[in-house]
Amino acid sequence: DPVPTPVSERPADSGRPPLWAGAFACALTVLAGLITWGVLWLTCIRPPADFPAESFFTVEKGLGLSQLSAQLESAELIRSAGFFKLSAYISGNQGKVLSGEYFVKTPVSSLELLSRVANGAFGIEYKEVTIPEGWRKEEISLKLATELGFPESEFLKSAREGYMFPDTYLFPK
Repeated sequence: DPVPTPVSERPADSGRPPLWAGAFACALTVLAGLITWGVLWLTCIRPPADFPAESFFTVEKGLGLSQLSAQLESAELIRSAGFFKLSAYISGNQGKVLSGEYFVKTPVSSLELLSRVANGAFGIEYKEVTIPEGWRKEEISLKLATELGFPESEFLKSAREGYMFPDTYLFPK
C-alpha cells in the first residue's frame, strides 16, 4: 500500500493555470478575431452589391472626411460612411483626402478606396506622347492618330499651327 504524503511535504501550488488554459485562451482570441473580421467584411468592408464599376467620382478641393464618406456611401461606392471615417482615423488618413477625379474600373473594398483617396491613386492610366520641336500640325495629327487613335481630321480642324508646343503630353488611355 502506498503511504500518503503528509500535507506539509506536498509541493506548493504555483498559482499558475495549467498550460492548456493558455492555449485555450489563445485559440478563443484568434476565433474572436476571425469572427470580428468576418462580420466587418460582410457589413462594412466589402464593396456594395450595386457598386458602379467603370465609373468616375470627384473629390472636390476642401471636401472633409464626413462629406466624402457620405458622398461615397450615397454613390454606393462604400457600405458604411461611419466605418470609412473610423478606418481613416485608425489608419491616420483622416486629413489626407486628396482632391481630384478618380476612376474605379472594378469593385473595390472601402479600405482600398480609402487608400486610393489618401494616396492620390486616381486610377486613370495615361499614355505619354512626345511632340518634337519643329513639327507641323500635320505631323502632330499623324502621331496622335497612330499612338492614340485620335482622328487626324478632327485635330486638323481644331488645331492651329503652333497649337501644341514641343513637349511630352499625358493623355488618358
